[in-house]
Amino acid sequence: MAKEPQLHSADAKVEQRSNVIIPDLGLPLAGDEQLDVAKPVGGYEGKDERKYLESLSFYEDLVTIIIQGDSSNVGGRNCTDYVACSGVPAKMLVNGRWITEPFLPKQREITLRRKYVEVLLRSKVDIIKTKTWETTDGHSMNEIDRNTVNTCNVSLVEDKSPYGREWFRRMSCSVA
Repeated sequence: MAKEPQLHSADAKVEQRSNVIIPDLGLPLAGDEQLDVAKPVGGYEGKDERKYLESLSFYEDLVTIIIQGDSSNVGGRNCTDYVACSGVPAKMLVNGRWITEPFLPKQREITLRRKYVEVLLRSKVDIIKTKTWETTDGHSMNEIDRNTVNTCNVSLVEDKSPYGREWFRRMSCSVA
């Protein structure tokens, strides 16, 4: 069977939250605007225990990735920030043995559980620009312009799950 091409999180267009216009104190928001709250992407919603157990099993699958290095290489770091899931530090499979390593290496293939890859893919930052102006009646208005970007780019090398590539694409694009 031919090896599937790698997927790269940097190729995915990250969903963007809409701009928010905040009026002067005491004035109502325009229309039905509300500040949006991050929502989970897919997963278990409490309806079916079997689906929940399948979901837990899916996140324990092994996935091989390459974490791309920063172009800026600030401080010469060749590893990620601390990576953990539910307080448990990341573990890599090295020569058939599990090694606890919460600071994952960049620019080399590593095999770890999907739950840690999700932590990397969901790690995003909002770059915020605020514009302020006054209306004709003298009230000040603020517009918050948000641009969400990945904090680390990941390439998917191998995922044996038939749902793995689609999951990777979804996680790469998600805002939450």
